[in-house]
Amino acid sequence: RSTKSTTQFLAWTASKGIETPLDLNERSDGSRYTTARVDVDNTSDILQIPITACITSDSLDGLAERLAYERNLESKSEFK
Repeated sequence: RSTKSTTQFLAWTASKGIETPLDLNERSDGSRYTTARVDVDNTSDILQIPITACITSDSLDGLAERLAYERNLESKSEFK
């Protein structure tokens, strides 16, 4: 069972090129948990995120401005 928000989140991460061997699952009470579809150990990469999927800046102030900008875009933000 997945809620619409979980389905939308998974679609967004796939569209951004975010990769993981983990599956996001949801319990009937709405809480979420992950399971690994392959064996993982302490040397395994469990999350690969392209820099283009990240909000970045060279300074804390710049990051705050970028976050505020994305928030103001509301549904038009590609990071919603």
